[in-house]
Amino acid sequence: MGNVSAVRQALPGQPDGELDLPGIGRSIGRRKKLIFLTTVFAFAASLAFVILVKPRYTGEAKVLVENQESYFTRPASGQAAPDSAPDSEAVASQVQVIMSRDLAREAIRRLGLKGNPEFDPAVGGEGAMSAVLSLLGLKRQRNMTPEDRIYEKYSEKVKIFALPKSRVLTIEFNARDPALAARGANTIADLYIEMQAKEKKERASVSAASLAALIGELRTKLAEAETRVETFRASTGLLMGTNNATVPTQQLGEISSQMAAARNAMAEAQA
Repeated sequence: MGNVSAVRQALPGQPDGELDLPGIGRSIGRRKKLIFLTTVFAFAASLAFVILVKPRYTGEAKVLVENQESYFTRPASGQAAPDSAPDSEAVASQVQVIMSRDLAREAIRRLGLKGNPEFDPAVGGEGAMSAVLSLLGLKRQRNMTPEDRIYEKYSEKVKIFALPKSRVLTIEFNARDPALAARGANTIADLYIEMQAKEKKERASVSAASLAALIGELRTKLAEAETRVETFRASTGLLMGTNNATVPTQQLGEISSQMAAARNAMAEAQA
């Protein structure tokens, strides 16, 4: 109460209600020890946080979702669809494809996350701590294989989302190592692109097989049509040339005459 009255007490000749700056200074002086200790504690806590908490880096990669339709998968006998761009549901489906376990397993293998203390709880000491806590009844033990634990850590570090009103997917990968963060995002993007290329190749193989069967059927129909045309021409006399000879026979005769004339010219030239 004395401090408050010192703050509110007006100096001689000073109007009531104005701050007493000297009184405030004296109040701060009496509490300078507490203020100093609070400042030192805040500085020590900030320094400990900066030293103990390691920085995290985020690698980012962007991929474009392409239309997977082809001539054989479009409706209306292969006609072009009015809007060939993937819709929002298709883009969201591609997000789930990137988050699939198969792609994650390959990414974990390529990045070498097994044995990495940040992603492998057994190496980082979390596995032993979890076992001790479960024995003491402080933590519920879950039946998870080492691969499942690595996958769980991997899922926490990966974030995938689609940009609004676009067909671009953003892949973010968090890690303490900046090189690993950048390599992780790029590796996931590369795996997704490889998966899309493999699917395109498989669809192309299926389309090629369908085309081969269709071409064989068309060749059979063409041979039958040519046979019917030849039969019709023979029956109507369209194949007969001059002197009641067929066109091929007449052509062979003309070629023989030309060859005989060429031989005579060559003999005369040699003479």
